[in-house]
Amino acid sequence: MASAFAYAGFCLVQNYGANLFDAINPDSKLNGHIFAASQAVGSLGSFSALYLDKIATKGSVSVLIYVLGSASMSIFCVCMATSAKIWAAYLFYIAISGIYQALACLVSVRCCKLLCNGQYILLFSLSNVLGLLLETLLQAAIKKKVSFS
Repeated sequence: MASAFAYAGFCLVQNYGANLFDAINPDSKLNGHIFAASQAVGSLGSFSALYLDKIATKGSVSVLIYVLGSASMSIFCVCMATSAKIWAAYLFYIAISGIYQALACLVSVRCCKLLCNGQYILLFSLSNVLGLLLETLLQAAIKKKVSFS
């Protein structure tokens, strides 16, 4: 369930990132480059899950990795939203992408190791469906709130 919330939150960051960048600096022509860079850093984050998994096998270290990663992402979201500098917002956005991909892959690897049969596919699919449902509900709530303002 936690990965569904993480997926929904990350999708919202991606959806509203361009709007935030336009609000900070409407003349910037680099948004597409930043989205490409965030995908590249996300790929590196996915690759780093192999190394994080070796560290995460040591008892409570995995919980510490998840907590620190999630806390960092939330702090970076607030910093990105309150930043008046476009470059700072870009860097926070890229960092969020890398951390999210690393944590998402790490969670997937850990779950796969725990489930050695076809239940992993069901768990992963259910998590994605719940994430999309949560994202849709949050989008609807945001849209309704904005339309009343």
